[in-house]
Amino acid sequence: SLVIALIFAAAASTLGLVIAAIARSEDGAVWIAIFFTMAMVMLGGTFFKISEGSVLYTISRFSINTYANDAFNTIIAQGGSLADVGLELGVLAGVIVVGLVISRILFKVMPGGR
Repeated sequence: SLVIALIFAAAASTLGLVIAAIARSEDGAVWIAIFFTMAMVMLGGTFFKISEGSVLYTISRFSINTYANDAFNTIIAQGGSLADVGLELGVLAGVIVVGLVISRILFKVMPGGR
């Protein structure tokens, strides 16, 4: 589960880089981050289980928390291995790559970028 936590932290960090690239001020970055954190936590099934087949379940697929929670659930509660959470780890790895590429582009394009 340490591997899952590290990959999830890296995915969340890349989202933070994207937010940092588009925010015009430090306060703006904080509020954008709070909004996205709360949205991902609520939609990711962190506090309550989201039933399959609902509209909320479909929307929850856009939250990285969903994939991290599913991976942790498989490993901890169901006794699975890393091989059993390949899809979840793949999605999180994809978020890392896409987030790094987008943040790099945004930092170059945005005024004051490097």
